Amino acid sequence: MLVLMAHGSRHPGWRGSVEDMMARVRADAAPEPVRLAYMEHASPTLAEVVDEAHAMGVAEVRVLPIFLAHQGHVRRDVEPLVQAARSRHPDVRVTLLEPFGQDPRFRAAIVGIALDTARFQATSPSSFPARASNANGAAPARVALPEAAAAPAGERRPPRPETPGTVYLVGAGPGDPELLTLRGAACLAQADVVLYDYLVNPAVLEHAPPTAELVALGRRITGRGLTPTAIEDRMVAEALAGRTVVRLKGGDCSVFARGADEETALRAAGVPFEVVPGITAGLAVGAYCEIPLTQHEDASAVALVTGHERNAKTASHLDYAALARFPGTLVLYMGVTRAEEWSQGLMAHGKPADTPVAIVRWCTRAEQLRVHCTLGTVVEVIAEREIQPPAIVVVGSVVDRAPERSWFESRPLFGTRVLVPGFPAGSKTLRDALTRLGADAVVQPALRVTPAPEPAALDAALERLGRYDWVVFSNALAVDALLARLFARGGDLRQLGGVRLAAIGAGTADRLRSYHLSADVVPESLDPAAFARLLLAGPRARILLVQGGRGAGAVARALADAGGMVDQVAAYGSRDVAEPDPDVAAALAAGEIGWITVTSSAAARSVARLYGEGLRSARWASIGPLASASIRELGFEVAAEAAPPTTAGLVDAIARWRLAAVAADVPGPPEALPASSGTDRMATAPAHLTPLQEDATTSTPISRRGA
Repeated sequence: MLVLMAHGSRHPGWRGSVEDMMARVRADAAPEPVRLAYMEHASPTLAEVVDEAHAMGVAEVRVLPIFLAHQGHVRRDVEPLVQAARSRHPDVRVTLLEPFGQDPRFRAAIVGIALDTARFQATSPSSFPARASNANGAAPARVALPEAAAAPAGERRPPRPETPGTVYLVGAGPGDPELLTLRGAACLAQADVVLYDYLVNPAVLEHAPPTAELVALGRRITGRGLTPTAIEDRMVAEALAGRTVVRLKGGDCSVFARGADEETALRAAGVPFEVVPGITAGLAVGAYCEIPLTQHEDASAVALVTGHERNAKTASHLDYAALARFPGTLVLYMGVTRAEEWSQGLMAHGKPADTPVAIVRWCTRAEQLRVHCTLGTVVEVIAEREIQPPAIVVVGSVVDRAPERSWFESRPLFGTRVLVPGFPAGSKTLRDALTRLGADAVVQPALRVTPAPEPAALDAALERLGRYDWVVFSNALAVDALLARLFARGGDLRQLGGVRLAAIGAGTADRLRSYHLSADVVPESLDPAAFARLLLAGPRARILLVQGGRGAGAVARALADAGGMVDQVAAYGSRDVAEPDPDVAAALAAGEIGWITVTSSAAARSVARLYGEGLRSARWASIGPLASASIRELGFEVAAEAAPPTTAGLVDAIARWRLAAVAADVPGPPEALPASSGTDRMATAPAHLTPLQEDATTSTPISRRGA
């Protein structure tokens, strides 16, 4: 039995989030039972779970602590509980595994590793039969998965569903999440399990339902990697358990993505599947870099070529003589690490050394990098520029037809990396707005929404709605939380018919309109005193200020000072994210984050607590005066402030700052604009929105992504 052990909380919202995350693991038809246990404040305890294991006849219980490093909990806090559990039932072996931290980024990893540990040890003879290669070294035949009778004695296994689930092999596209197909999004929307490659943009996963199990298959995300055979086993086992599986691949499933191998495995196991094509990176290069892969004067054909053949091959399958004579464009995948091999092969068979070449890294993403060179210098350029995968290489005369900067590379914020802290829901809106202008928006959930800290006070405020002259909503979350509670109590919008509504911010007003409610007052600025004067221009009024658990103190004080009778109620709570994202911390330390956006005082305090002095390498942009004041109280300067105080205004403020810096040729602070990093370097390139890089052979300026 595998026991996932959380620290526990008195707060029902917290416990619910853990149970939601692990629901699929607990309910799954696994050979090994999986349970949740809590250190405190909740049930079941580890002792109770071990009692259950003893009653089931389970010989071993393995404890995987999750969400530690919270309120002082560490591994040693779990050890006494494990010792106590061992003493209760000496015949049950209780072992303690290495813990995971509380950081929510580990949730998918915890789910994946829990399932790996419980059911999918593909390399273990006891889990799956060994595979044997055939005589000619081809891929081994599919070995049938074990039936329920193979479960260890004393353990219960739920019966296998009569009808297996369907596996959808979905191409996620080259990187831009908006290039996912409609069919791909529809498949994700019905997924129980999503097995995704690390190259897939995380924004694509938002199409999956909240209950779906998201399993990262790349080492860069989880620190673990599954072999292709283990991935196939995982898909088959999930489908045979009756679950709908989406296997999400970067690009297109049929282009250098092992799609055929996975289709063969599914067909051999009798699992129904569907293949959903995606836009492959080799074709996306043509659109996003404006390189015409075919052109009536230069190229009447295009060839997609692997630049990295499998190590198991005894000889190359590439005919370099034919490729050198090919009358068109060559597009090489996975060719960066073996550039010397394929470039020398082409030139040895007559391809001219001065053939134009374009290297494109992270095509279609905000961090897209384009470097031009020639076939004879490509190896040197890759080494000098330290270009790493993933990258596409285009070889042919059509490369010279590309403009200095493509439409994609000309967007106002192209190449700017922006840290977007705050609540996940609000961060998504801002992230999308920044991305549309070309920015690389790095979302850092700084706060998590929790239920109202005092539900009774919220209910009492709802019962008194008719007594108020004004209901003031501090943000969109407050709108959602108050109305959700109103509807849950059996009420409806008629209860707001006798009061006037005020929305702090255009986004809050928009959220009210989504419920068919119009705000009577929406301040043009976020100046609390001006807002209070606008609201209380008439007789003294009774006001209900609906806000989060951390309050909107400046607004409440301003309303009271102006003569209002103010009641404050927290419609929702929030908690800080406990641990910083190590990737974000590293990017800040390297000077790779150009801007930090702040949409609330709480977000400013939370991100400052997470990253501290590391934030001084970037500029700050705020949504309005209140957020700006909080930033300055924390000891940082505000470079841009939204006017009007909306998401669109915040994005516009950053774009205007960049354009002004270019026009004035104003250099940024050295710590924010390191010469060798990928940060916002607009001010160092006054003639263009993105800096230029010189050709390795001719010193002619050519296009690359802006930092």
